[in-house]
Amino acid sequence: MPEEVKKENTFIVIKGRFKAIETNSFGIFLMFLDTESRNLESISVVASHFSSLYETDPKNHWSDVEEKIATLRWKGEFATSISNDIQNYLETSLRGDRSDEIYSLIKQNAASKVENILFSLLMKPLGDRNIHIDMVWETVTSEEVNQVKEARHGKDEENTGEADPNEVQPLAQEAETDFDIADGSVVLGINLILAPVSGIPIFELQPGDKIMVKIDPSTNRGKYFIDLLNATHENEVIPIPSTIEKVKVNQFNEYVILVKIGDGIFGKVLESEQVKLKRYDPDTDKKSSQPQMKNLADAGFSNSLSPTEPTGDKTTFSLYWLLALGGVIVIAAIIMIFYILVFK
Repeated sequence: MPEEVKKENTFIVIKGRFKAIETNSFGIFLMFLDTESRNLESISVVASHFSSLYETDPKNHWSDVEEKIATLRWKGEFATSISNDIQNYLETSLRGDRSDEIYSLIKQNAASKVENILFSLLMKPLGDRNIHIDMVWETVTSEEVNQVKEARHGKDEENTGEADPNEVQPLAQEAETDFDIADGSVVLGINLILAPVSGIPIFELQPGDKIMVKIDPSTNRGKYFIDLLNATHENEVIPIPSTIEKVKVNQFNEYVILVKIGDGIFGKVLESEQVKLKRYDPDTDKKSSQPQMKNLADAGFSNSLSPTEPTGDKTTFSLYWLLALGGVIVIAAIIMIFYILVFK
C-alpha cells in the first residue's frame, strides 16, 4: 500500500505599506493567511510619522519585510500607541468571514478589492480618510517559514549572545548614538504603561522620574531579558520599574524616551500621543517587582531602583531639615560671639 503523502501547509503572505496624508502617518504591515483554514494566523504592524517608513518596498521578500518590522520594534523607532491600535483593530476585524473574503479575492487576483477592505479598516485607527495603500502578496510553505525563522534565530544568537547569558552583546551602534549611551550597553524595545487618570503627562517627564514599563517581547533579545527577569505572569509580560534617563522630541513632535532598567540595560520607545504614564509607586509596585529586580541583580546587573534610595518627598524633607539645623547652628554661634564680646 503506497505511503500517504502528507500535504504541506501553505500561507499567503500579504505585505504592504500605507500613508495617511492628513495625519502624516506612515506604516508597514505583514499578514500570514493560512490557505487551508483561510484564517489569518498573524498580523504585524509598525507605524510612525517618519516618511522613511513608507520607503519600504512591499515587493521585497516577505522575510525582509518581517525583519524590517522586527528591527524597528527592536530599536523602538515606531509610534507605540498608533501601531498597537492598528494591529489590535486589524486582528479583531479580520476574523471569520472577512479573512475568508480576502482569501477569495486573492484567488481572483482582485488586488484593488483587497486594498479597499484594508482602506476601510485603517480609517478608524488612523483617524484619516485620505490613505494610500501599496500591497502585494506571495505564497510560501510552512517549511520555508520555519527555515527562515531558524536561520534568523541562529543569527540573533550569534549577534546578541543569547546562547550565552554572560555574553549579551550591545544593540547596534546606530541605536545608541542618539542618546550617547556607553559602549557595551544593551538597549531594549519597551512599551509604556498608561494611566489616563493618575499618570504623569508625557510632556512633564524629567530625568530621574520613575515609571513602569514592559519589555517588548517581539524580539529574541526582548524575550531573553523577559525570561532573565521572569517578568511574566500567566503568559503575559508584566510591568517592571525603570528610571527616565533622557527625553527628546523629534521633528514630528514625537517623544523619544530612554529609560534605565539596570546598569548597562536601557529601554527605548517612540510615542506620538500626549499620553499619561504610570509612575512607579513604592507602596504598591516595590513588592510586586522585587523578584524581577532580584533576578536582574543575580544576573550581574544592578537595578535602577536602589533599595535604600529615598523617594523625592523624603529627599526634600531631609534637605529642609539639614538647612534648618544649619540655620540653628549659625544663630547659636552668633549669639555666643555676641555674648562673649558684650559681657567679657
